[in-house]
Order: sequence, then structure tokens, then C-alpha cells
Amino acid sequence: MAIEVNAKDVNDAENFLEEFLTDSVADGDYTDGTALRDLTVKAIAFNFAYLRKVAAQVRVRQSLKTISEVDTSDDPEAADDAVDEILSNWFAGRQTGTYTHITAYAHVSQPVDITVAAETLFYKTADRVFVLDNNGEDLFVSAEELTALFSSTGETSDYVFPIPLIAELPGTDYNIAPGAFSSFDAFSPYVTRVETLETASGGEGVETSTDYLERASSLVTVRNLINARSNDAVLREEFSDVKRTLTVGMGDPEMARDLIKEDATGIEMHVGAHMDTFLFMNTVETSFSGVVGAPYARPDGLIVVFRDATYTGVTLFTANVTPGMVLRIKAYLPIEPHDYMIREVYDTTLVVSTRVPFPVATDEQSPVGYVTWSIGHLAPGFEDIIPNQVTGETSRQMQNSGRITLPGGPVYLIKDVTIDDPADLDADSEDGLVH
Repeated sequence: MAIEVNAKDVNDAENFLEEFLTDSVADGDYTDGTALRDLTVKAIAFNFAYLRKVAAQVRVRQSLKTISEVDTSDDPEAADDAVDEILSNWFAGRQTGTYTHITAYAHVSQPVDITVAAETLFYKTADRVFVLDNNGEDLFVSAEELTALFSSTGETSDYVFPIPLIAELPGTDYNIAPGAFSSFDAFSPYVTRVETLETASGGEGVETSTDYLERASSLVTVRNLINARSNDAVLREEFSDVKRTLTVGMGDPEMARDLIKEDATGIEMHVGAHMDTFLFMNTVETSFSGVVGAPYARPDGLIVVFRDATYTGVTLFTANVTPGMVLRIKAYLPIEPHDYMIREVYDTTLVVSTRVPFPVATDEQSPVGYVTWSIGHLAPGFEDIIPNQVTGETSRQMQNSGRITLPGGPVYLIKDVTIDDPADLDADSEDGLVH
């Protein structure tokens, strides 16, 4: 840290020394032009000015309020070093950056079991490498967990499954745009490509001094997870992905776990002993496009849809079947004949109870697998309403007129919903979308 002394600093030092010596030595004349001023004041004014500057820099370094004023004219890292030094007194450390997390999707040509080895590398570019984010373990995906993709003609085009990935290094360079990986270590001959569907986020560089000082207000506290400040200090120090925390406890409107009802009077009261901490992480902004009324996979992935195109072409399900009846699958599924409770009835499809879904989606097989089935009230055959049929299909694909459904996953905020119809009178003149 260089100390620069200019003419004003020297002049201020001379004036100070003149006042100080005049007060201390009653018979001395230290005014400008006198010998005493030249021999005593001017002789040491430069040194005194230098020491005053050094003292000012030391004072700046002693306070969290003023430490950002450290002179960095000759050393851009001087302020960062000063912040690190003073906050080390509270056993704190500057966060070294965060890693980008992203979900990739592997496309598979055949419905087979897949194992992604823990050491598999995925290259977005040659210098942007992602690794498997699975606690250091291999990722196993069974054939039943693959999701089939359908072409416009309703035929299975291929299958996909998600792969959780994390950047090899911290930093913003790994906040990549959607698209296919340029290459990846081969882990299955059936995987044709791996891609991401949303912009990756979460990767950040080394914590700035401004952010570090802002976090310092919570660092000067005990580290034992007993109150809001200590929770914030511990969690944000240990987990750099946590941006801020919110702790609710006894008496907070959001706290319900400590609420009890007194039996005699019915009075509800908070008894304490509970604390909930909410963690605010980076959000990932993405978009989803689809066709209204088109088939979509159930967001929960459950296989609970049943249809038979041959039968429904003759008589609609709604003419004969009601919720509460039993669908009995007698052959083809990889289990013994089984009964399924019907919960929803549509013109061309039935939906069975999610508590007992079908084990496989036969419409995703190539060629499509057909089951033998019947519907009824009376056990054990359950064929008093619709007798045996042999062209049934089980599926995870739903289809509802006028409806579109988002893929499964957490949603923090929906920013906009649009319909691409420039001819609509309500369409925006700039983008042609109905918002």
C-alpha cells in the first residue's frame, strides 16, 4: 500500500505543527518566514504528513464501516486483503465461489437399463466440463424409469431420462445456455445425445468485499443454530449456494408446528420449541412450449392411464363405465392378473387409482404391447360390464381438450403465459403473442 503525500498534505501538516508548537512554547515564533518555522516546522512537515496518512489508513482498516475506503490506487487487492484480515477476527472466510447445477437429459434409442458412472465427464465446450452430481455414486436408471417421447404421428421416437450435473469448477463461466453437449464420456451405446433445456445458473465467482461486508452483520454472533442470526451465519458460511435465510419461530404467523389446542376451552396457543429456517437459493429461469390439447406425460410419471382404441371406437367408455368399477388386467403385464380401481372416466381413456399404478407403459414399447382386460363390479372376474378384450394399452400420457400441463418439477414463479397467434386481436403488435 503506497502512501502519497501532496503539497496540500504538507501545508496542512505545517499549519498543525505551527499551532501545536505555539501553544507548547510560549516564547517561540513559528509564523511563516521566521527561522523557527524553517528549522523546526518545515524540516519535519513532510514526515509528519506521511505519518498522518499512515495513521488514517490504519484507522480505516479498524472499522467495518470505513474499511472499504482503503487506498487501492497502487494495489487493487489491498481493500480485499484488509476485509479478509479484519473479518478473520470472527473466524470467517471469504466464499470462494459457487458451482453451477443443471439437469441434463439423455436421449436413449431403446428402453434398456442405463448406468452413468460417477466419473463420467460431460463437455459443453473443451474448457467447460460438468460432472455427475450424485454424491459421488453411479447413477442407475432402469428401463421402466425412461420417459418415452412421441412423434407427431403418435409413434415413440426415443426415450429420455434426467441426469443431475454440477460444474467442475466454480464461476459464472458455467452458467451455460440451453443446448446439446458437444461430447461426453461414453456410458451406454444406446445414448444418442445429452442436452440441457434451460439456462444454467448458480455459478458465481469469488465473493466480493461488498457482499462479504454485508454478510458480516450476521457473522458476529454465536454459531450454534439457536436464533435467526446464528442460523444465517452458520448456513451461509458452510453452504455458499445459500443466498439468504429466513427463520421463523414461536409466535410467527408461518409457524404452525408448535400450535396446540387446549381441550377444555378450545384455545389455540404456541408452545415453542420449534424453529423453521427457509433457504433462498438461486432460481433457474426457463421456458416451456407445447400444444394446447396435445398429449402430455403425467408430471408425477405414474402410469395410470388406460385406453383401447378398438373398443372406444365402437362404444365410448362414458356410456358404460363409472368411477368405482374395477379394471382387471388378465394378461401381458409382467405380473400376475391384477385389479385396478377406476377413478376417472373419459370418452377414450380411463384413469386408475394412483395408489396402485400399472407397472409398465405398454404404449411406449416397440411394437406396442396389448393387454387382455375386462371391467366389472363382480369378483373374481370383473367382466360383467365389459367382457374380455385383447387390445388394451397402459400409458402415462394424458390428453385433455383446451389444457396444457407443465413438466414435473418445482416452480417458484410463472412470469408469463403466451399463445402464439399473431392473428388474434389481443396479440401484442411487437411479438405477435397473446399474453
